[in-house]
Amino acid sequence: MPANPPACQLQLGQYSAALADYEAALSLDPASSYAHYNAGIVRDRLGDYAGAVAAFGRAIALEADNADFYHVSRHERGLCTFALSALGEQ
Repeated sequence: MPANPPACQLQLGQYSAALADYEAALSLDPASSYAHYNAGIVRDRLGDYAGAVAAFGRAIALEADNADFYHVSRHERGLCTFALSALGEQ
């Protein structure tokens, strides 16, 4: 079995399964910044842009010194914000 099944599911485009696994991980460890961050990426892929932005925000709040979170989530959050405004949901 892979060391990180939800990451594999994410790479394979199995977004619903990946999100279920990240949510299960968060139920066990709500302070997992990486689970929040990766759940944000999955939510983005599923079109849940508001959920993605919230997940990225939680990841950053939990680990404010992680530069990767800022770099990638800035790009992802920009795309999410653009999508939300295009859908009239901002």
